[in-house]
Amino acid sequence: IDEIEKDIIEENEDIAIETAEDEEKLISEASEGDKEASEAYEEVADDDDDDYDDDDDDEDDDEDDDDEPRYTKPSKTAVEAIMKRELRLYFSTPTAYVFIASFVCVSAILFTIFNLIYANSSVSLIFSFLPYLFVIMIPILTMRLMAEERALKTDQLLLTAPISVAAIVCGKLFAALYVFGMAIIIMLMYPVILSFYSTVAWGIVLSNYIGFFLMGSAFIAIGIFISSLTENQLVSAIVTIALLLASFLVSYGIKPSGVAIIDAVLSAFSVPKHFDNFFIGIIDIVSVIYYLSVTAIFTLLTIYRTEKRRISR
Repeated sequence: IDEIEKDIIEENEDIAIETAEDEEKLISEASEGDKEASEAYEEVADDDDDDYDDDDDDEDDDEDDDDEPRYTKPSKTAVEAIMKRELRLYFSTPTAYVFIASFVCVSAILFTIFNLIYANSSVSLIFSFLPYLFVIMIPILTMRLMAEERALKTDQLLLTAPISVAAIVCGKLFAALYVFGMAIIIMLMYPVILSFYSTVAWGIVLSNYIGFFLMGSAFIAIGIFISSLTENQLVSAIVTIALLLASFLVSYGIKPSGVAIIDAVLSAFSVPKHFDNFFIGIIDIVSVIYYLSVTAIFTLLTIYRTEKRRISR
C-alpha cells in the first residue's frame, strides 16, 4: 500500500509538472501572439497616420490648385470636345435637320421661281430674300446653347471642368457655325446646276456666299450671347427674334437722320445693311471687318458673362 501511494504521488507530481509546463508554454505563446498583434496594430496605426498625412498633403495641394487661376486660353482639344458634344446634341434632336431643311427648302423655292421659271442665271436674287429667314431660324439654332445648360444644371459640370470658359463658348459657336455651313454647302448646288445651262458669274456667287456666311456668323454670336443671359429657351428665342428684326428695321426701315452721331449709331446696329456690297459682288473689307468684329465682340461678351457666373458660384 505504501508503495502504491508512493507511485500515485509521483504520478501526480509528474502530471503537475507537465501541466505547469503546458501552462507556461501557452502563456509564452499567448504573450508572443499579443506582441505580434501589438506590432501589427502599431504598423496599421503607422500606415493610417501616413494615409492621413497623405490626405492632408492632397488637401493642401487641392487648396493650392484652387488658388491657381484657370486656363485663360481655349485649348484646341477642349474646343473640339465641346464642339463634338454640341453637334451630337444638334443631330440627336430635330434642331439641325429643321434648320438645314428650312434653308434648303426656302432657297429651292426661290431658285425655282427666279432662276428656272424666269431663266435667270444669277443666284443673287436668292440672297436678296434669304437673309430674312435668319430672323426665325437663327434663334432656333442658338436658343438652347447656353440656356439649356443652365436649366438642366449641366453648366455646373462644364464650369467646374478643367477647361476654360473661352473653350466652352468657342466650342458651342463653332458647332452652330458648322450646322450653318452645312446648309450653305448644300445651297452651292444651285450655281452648279445653272453652270450646265448658262454662264455663271462665279465672282458674284463667291461674294454672295461669303457675305451670307459672315452675316449669319454675326447673328449666331448675338443669339448665343442672348442665350447666356437666361435659362429659358423661349425667352432667349423671343429676345433674339426681336433684336434681329430690329436690326433689319434699322437697316432698311429707317432713313438717315442727317445727324452724324445718330447715323453712326444706327449704322453700327445695321447688320444686314453691310451685306449690300456682297450682294452686288463686291467683297468689301470694311464689311468683312464689321462682321468679324460683331462676331468677336458678342463672343467675348458671352465669355465674360459666363466667367462672371462661374466666379460668383
